Amino acid sequence: MGFEQLSERLRKKAEKEINAIDADYRSQVDEILQAIESDADRDAKQFLSKAERDAELAMMKTVSQASRNAKAQMAKRRSDMVDQVLALVKARIEDLNDARKRIMLNGLCADAKEIGEDAVILVDEKYISLVERADARVAPLGDFGIVIESADGQVRIDNTLTTIIKTKRVRIASKIIQELFGVGNE
Repeated sequence: MGFEQLSERLRKKAEKEINAIDADYRSQVDEILQAIESDADRDAKQFLSKAERDAELAMMKTVSQASRNAKAQMAKRRSDMVDQVLALVKARIEDLNDARKRIMLNGLCADAKEIGEDAVILVDEKYISLVERADARVAPLGDFGIVIESADGQVRIDNTLTTIIKTKRVRIASKIIQELFGVGNE
């Protein structure tokens, strides 16, 4: 065997080993690339899934907030309308003729008996002439109605129109809403 043959054999053997190493290397590269691609696909799917969940959650939050805002706005509008109706009611009572006002004021004075015979009845100067009780006193109430005080000042009942409307507002408001909108106070 000559040098050329030996050289050729070594070259072929080296080429064979290089090809095997190259094939093994390519196989490992392919496996790594497949693993990277698989991981990238998995990560992309997880990312997209999370993004979809986040988007859905954000949409649900937005819809929920919009619903709460709409309900709050509706409640505010209803409340404003109730206030307007109550202001109209107050104005109508204040515009009643003196005979009707007299009946109302003297009806309120009847509550003074529950405090005691010596109860003090306070009436605004504008309405004092309409009260039939001689013991009624003028006070700067600035409102239609009366204030009843016990003689010792321990008990005070404010039966002025503004106070009556304020204390009865919740009950009255639900009736007004029912009349205006045909629904309950939500």
